[in-house]
Amino acid sequence: MHSYGTVSVLALAAGYVTAFPVALGYGGPEFPNRCYFILDIVLVLSLLNFALFIGVCLDRWAGLCENRSALAVLYVVLFAAVLLAPETLSDSALIAVAESEHNGSYADYYRRCIEIYDYLEQCTEDDIVVDVPAYIENFECFYLDEDPEGWVNVGMAEYYHKNSVRRMAE
Repeated sequence: MHSYGTVSVLALAAGYVTAFPVALGYGGPEFPNRCYFILDIVLVLSLLNFALFIGVCLDRWAGLCENRSALAVLYVVLFAAVLLAPETLSDSALIAVAESEHNGSYADYYRRCIEIYDYLEQCTEDDIVVDVPAYIENFECFYLDEDPEGWVNVGMAEYYHKNSVRRMAE
């Protein structure tokens, strides 16, 4: 238990350990956006592990599960969280995502995006205007700007060896 506790406390520094090689490689405090996901995951997992360790220590120290009072407090906290939530369950993003999956809009959106990629790959034109499907709420969608000089559009044009790529005006 002592060694697990030591590792749990040291794991809290894992975010800094993850960021250090990137900052060293760039020669300064610069931290690219693509690295934030890894940093976030490392920090969340470290904090969850630490919370588990603290919970196990408290249980062993106070014997919380033996008298069931901790379980009663947990139920009260969960019930209060549901009652005091800022939005109803039917308005939550989780339910909206589940409905979009159930009604097939995700599958349709995915199919249309694949068609765009195939079109960009096979198109012989140098200046391409793409009809992008409508965005799905609560979902990070395929993005192209109407301005051919937008940074995403420039990157797509370079990748597909085109002069320009842009979204059709709405």
